[in-house]
Amino acid sequence: MNYKEYTTRNINDITGEMTYSSTVVSYESKLPNEPAYIKLYIEDIGRLCDLTRGEIRVLVKLVARVGYDGKVLLPLGVKRAISEELECSLSAVSNALTALTNSGIIARIDGGVYGLNPNYFARGKWRDIYEQRKSLRITIDYTDDGGEGKREIITEQIGADIIQMPAQTPAE
Repeated sequence: MNYKEYTTRNINDITGEMTYSSTVVSYESKLPNEPAYIKLYIEDIGRLCDLTRGEIRVLVKLVARVGYDGKVLLPLGVKRAISEELECSLSAVSNALTALTNSGIIARIDGGVYGLNPNYFARGKWRDIYEQRKSLRITIDYTDDGGEGKREIITEQIGADIIQMPAQTPAE
């Protein structure tokens, strides 16, 4: 860690006496370089995560509403607005949110607050995105359970509850 030291002094112009002095030391951590990135289309993420067309449409609406903190506020009124924009039922939006949560693309943080997985979606400065990524831990355990190749995915938002996805068979 690098540190910088700043000293401020006030000197009386008449007497030349120092009337005030303060020293501030600040530590700077080296931020890793932003990783290489490419444009990725949401529909491609949908195919990779085996999302339905409706789930992809809801995801597009979430991405459009995300703040710089990576969070989306979805109280009932906003869910209702999304259902009207997509011309679908409120329950279809809720089901899509559940599917997106189970896929690890979003995480339910609290009540009507969802966080987009910063490994897929990010908005803002790299320093902030890096901190968001550090607060998310994803663990994937693959087991050969009788040759069925089941997997268990645990997504943990540091400081929040652990969200555990049901075991799934890999897509072929």
